[in-house]
Amino acid sequence: MYKVVTTRSFAKALSRLPVNWQKRMVEKIKAVAADPHASHNQVSKLQGRDGYRLRIGDWRVIYELHDDRFELWALEVGDKGRNLLMRVETITRKGKEFAVIPVRALQKLMEDAEMLADVKAYDAAKARLDDGEDELIPLEITERRLKGEPALRIWREHRKLTQERLAKKAKVSRALIAAIETKRKAGSVSTWKKLGAALDVGWELLA
Repeated sequence: MYKVVTTRSFAKALSRLPVNWQKRMVEKIKAVAADPHASHNQVSKLQGRDGYRLRIGDWRVIYELHDDRFELWALEVGDKGRNLLMRVETITRKGKEFAVIPVRALQKLMEDAEMLADVKAYDAAKARLDDGEDELIPLEITERRLKGEPALRIWREHRKLTQERLAKKAKVSRALIAAIETKRKAGSVSTWKKLGAALDVGWELLA
């Protein structure tokens, strides 16, 4: 099985979904990582790119496969075929104009538009990684969060910091960090921003 890692951007996008959908997507991703080339996976190769697209419901996971890693780069959703510009036959009924197009042609246009959007998402994710604006992190971070562990503790341990070292780096008290990690205190937005800066992660992923 491939080691599954995600970009911070992917983890952030996933965290915005309902929890039941997050869990469903994580389970599907792990199943695909165990057998990436299985015919039932609903996977497509991105045109002209090294990446792939995995469809899960209305969502599309953009990823790359390496020798030992399954890298989740982006999470896309949207109406198929949105923003299509085309010439089609029209008819008018009761003063209203309607477009007429064969169903197969419409499906092809919708698929092409979706592929274009996914290639753009892939390119944007690659650029963020290449420029150091994003990073790859273990899927375990998301799995631990979904099990109810405090995000601050998860990220602190991922960065290999003790509470004392994080407190010094973020200029907040160790007691406050301990209270947040045990869910005895919520922490202010100002505190979360300091902790996020110290951990090099968006504070929204911690709060």
